[in-house]
Amino acid sequence: MTEHVEPTERLQESNPGRFRRIPLVVLAGVVVFAIVIGAVFLVHAKTSTVSVPNVAGLTEAAAQQVVSKSGLASVVVSLGRGTAHPPPPGTVVAEIPKAGTVVSDGSRVQLNVYLVTTGTVVGTFKLIGGPAPGESIPARGTVIFTPPKKDRGISVRVTVSATGRFVAHIPAGTWKVTANSPQVNSNQRGGCAAVHLITVKVGKSTHVAVRCDVP
Repeated sequence: MTEHVEPTERLQESNPGRFRRIPLVVLAGVVVFAIVIGAVFLVHAKTSTVSVPNVAGLTEAAAQQVVSKSGLASVVVSLGRGTAHPPPPGTVVAEIPKAGTVVSDGSRVQLNVYLVTTGTVVGTFKLIGGPAPGESIPARGTVIFTPPKKDRGISVRVTVSATGRFVAHIPAGTWKVTANSPQVNSNQRGGCAAVHLITVKVGKSTHVAVRCDVP
């Protein structure tokens, strides 16, 4: 009688180690695949980027929180700016790099924060003389604050309306006050000034009268 051998048995007899090698091949393939995926992940992680958030106008604490949640670090720089309309103390007035800039994850953002280093100057700007000698009328134009020492390189300009009254927040220090007005001939504008230097103190108010003597 002829004995029939199943195909599987014949295969096993002809190559008995083949099926034992298959799991090793599969395992090696899984390892290689895992290595490739890991390498891709690492490359992606190293090149991860983020846009700098817009935090201008926020308080220092709120801005730092927003920057941190975006995956970025922050450093604070305190500024005292002379301006007619200063922001509330502790407000972020600018950021470097600017909002919307794409940077690497973990990069540092500089927050420029306004601090109170100014005093308030309340003043009037008037024309003296002209058609009515001895009388004064409100003047419109620009009042200019400059330090007596030119090497400081700072000046503050304040626009004055037709009421002739103005309020400005100026860094503490001693200032020379001059002005110009479209109501005065350009050849005479050098005569528009306060009589004396003014001293501005932090958190204090100073009054100044600026005048243009018109012949």
